[in-house]
Amino acid sequence: PERYAYTVKYELSELEQNLYDKVTNYVRTQFNKAERLTEGRRNVIGFALTVLQRRLASSPEAILSSLVNRRKRLEERLVQAQSAGTTGTLQDEDGLLRLDDEIPVDYDDLSDEERLRMEDKAIDIASAAETIPELEDEIGILEDLVEEAKKVRDAGTDKKWLEVKKVIVEKNILTNPGGGPGRKLIIFTEHVATLTYLVQKLQALIGRKEAVVWIHGQLDRNKRKYNQEEFITNKDVQIL
Repeated sequence: PERYAYTVKYELSELEQNLYDKVTNYVRTQFNKAERLTEGRRNVIGFALTVLQRRLASSPEAILSSLVNRRKRLEERLVQAQSAGTTGTLQDEDGLLRLDDEIPVDYDDLSDEERLRMEDKAIDIASAAETIPELEDEIGILEDLVEEAKKVRDAGTDKKWLEVKKVIVEKNILTNPGGGPGRKLIIFTEHVATLTYLVQKLQALIGRKEAVVWIHGQLDRNKRKYNQEEFITNKDVQIL
């Protein structure tokens, strides 16, 4: 059938705008600090911060989980450095330079699983901090960002989700105007954390868990195939 594509525009809520501004400022500050470092380490930090911004744009759940994991990993690194009695420059014990060798030019052609592994590793370990005080400062900033992200997530007023909800509820998109079985909807998203977040929201909205199935690169191949078949053949499954 003929299809029409258009972009839904929306304004961020005050909480979302505040989080967006703070994460963007954090990213900009870290980029500036990375300029003084060697090219290999600078590349990995730039890669990690770019991924972090993309997750910020994806959903509150995606940026929250990424910030929590990053803070936890840097805290572990701080404990290791303190236990080792480090007083000068932090060493590359996490292998940032080796990770730089792993990021291929055709990065976007990697499998979902390999790309996610690389992104998560970079976000978890790539820091421009060169001393323990600098690392402590960054951890403190991340603690504040985690709290801001939790506020946005817990508020339940994610504007992007509200627009999706509007399409489903106000436009009644899943109802077949000609009667008979309901229509089906496919939703694409970039991050697994956002996918999980959306699945929970959609199941609660529709009121039936079985109405929503999902596939992603980390899912077992047989499970992926089964869920696709369910979406195609089972009239009770309406959203993929």
